[in-house]
Amino acid sequence: MPQKKINGEVMPARLPSGTLKKMDAARKEGESRSEFIRVAIRCLLKRRTDTGPATKGDNDLTVKEASELLALSQSTIYRLGKTGGLALKKIGANTRVTRASIQRLVATAKPVYPKARSPR
Repeated sequence: MPQKKINGEVMPARLPSGTLKKMDAARKEGESRSEFIRVAIRCLLKRRTDTGPATKGDNDLTVKEASELLALSQSTIYRLGKTGGLALKKIGANTRVTRASIQRLVATAKPVYPKARSPR
């Protein structure tokens, strides 16, 4: 089993029970475990970097983008997500707000200022 240093001590790497069997079942014929792990880590890192800031045409906005769009603080966006006013999605470490939920919130929002009275 591979060894790794923790606090200057050499310790064996511990994997959850059954991990090696699952890896062996998923590997291609002739592929070593280390190559399988390298490919898996590359895919994981690519997936993490692909979830960066929202791009044009993306259906989701970051919390910062949503707060700027709605002129609300980021903590208010999170609060609306907890109360059900906005649909929030966690993608890795990022939280996204769906455009559909923003449109629904805007459509059902009450005006902040009362309508002006007509002159008598």
